[in-house]
Amino acid sequence: MLKDQFQWFFGTATGWCHLLKGIGNQDAWTVKTCDEGIVAVIADGCSSIPHPEVGAWFGVDTISELIMQAVLGGAFNTTDGVELEAACQKLFTEIIACFDRLVVNIAQPASAGAQPSHDSKDEVIQRYMFFTMVAAIVTESATIVISFGDGVFAINDKVTEIQNKGNRNSPPYLGFHMDGCVMSVPSLPQYHQIQIQAIVPTAEVDSLLIGTDGCLDVIAAENQLAPRCRKKTIGSISQLWRNHKLFFRIVEGEFGSDSAISIWLRKLSSRIATRLVKPRVGAKAPSYHSPLYPKLGYDDITLVVLRRKK
Repeated sequence: MLKDQFQWFFGTATGWCHLLKGIGNQDAWTVKTCDEGIVAVIADGCSSIPHPEVGAWFGVDTISELIMQAVLGGAFNTTDGVELEAACQKLFTEIIACFDRLVVNIAQPASAGAQPSHDSKDEVIQRYMFFTMVAAIVTESATIVISFGDGVFAINDKVTEIQNKGNRNSPPYLGFHMDGCVMSVPSLPQYHQIQIQAIVPTAEVDSLLIGTDGCLDVIAAENQLAPRCRKKTIGSISQLWRNHKLFFRIVEGEFGSDSAISIWLRKLSSRIATRLVKPRVGAKAPSYHSPLYPKLGYDDITLVVLRRKK
C-alpha cells in the first residue's frame, strides 16, 4: 500500500509582514491517505481580502476530498496526459460546484426560502474565497502535481517554481469562477483550468514537496547565514527530505507538540520578525518594504514533504 511506502510531514510559519500588520497565517494544508493513494493539498489565501484563510481551509478540505474520491474511482492512476487533462477538467467543475453551494449557504438570508442576491454572494466571495491551490496526487502508477495559481514543488531534487504569468495584482484564484463573482477574469488558460505541472511514474519518486510561494524565499536564501549564526548557512531545501532529524523530530514543551519543520521555518525569520514586529520602546518601526531587510519570512510559508521509506 502506498501509505506504507511513504512518510510525510508539513511545516508552516506566519510571515513577518502579517505579524507586523496583526494578521494571522492565511495558508492551509492537508494530507489524506488510503490504500489506493496519497493526496496532499496546500492553499494560499489572498491577503488583500478580509478573511482569505477561511476559503483556504475550506479549499484544502474540499479539494482533497474530491481528489480522493476520484482516486478511489480509478482516476489519476495513469501517466497518460489526455486522461489526466480530462480528470482535471472534471475536478475543476466539481470544485466550483461545491463552492457555489457553500457560498449560497453562507449568503442565505435569514428568511426561510429566500434566495441570496447576486450582490450578497459576491460579498461572500470577496471576503473569503480567493486563494491559490497546489496539490500532489500519488497513486500506484503516477505521481501528479496540479495547481491553480502560483507556488512551488519539487520532485526528488528538482525544484520548480509555479509562476503567475498573468496579472501580478490578480493571480489565478478559484473564486473568479464562483457564481456571483463580479470580477473580470483574464483570458489566459491558467485562469480557467487546473494546470498539470508534473507527471512522473511513482516508481521513480523518492521525495516530493509542494509549497506556497513563500517557500521561494527560503530556497533563494540557501547560501545566506542562518539567523543568529555566524558560520552555518540556511542550506538547500533538499534537507527537508534528506535530513533525518529535521524531518522527524517533534519538539515538545513551550511549543506544545509541533513539527520541527515549522519551528525551523520560524527561526529563519525570527531575527527579522523581532526587529520589525517588536521594535524597541519609542523607536519607529521600519517599513517592511525597506531594502535593508531581506524577503526571507516576509510571507507565510507552508509546505508538505513526502519521502519514500528506506
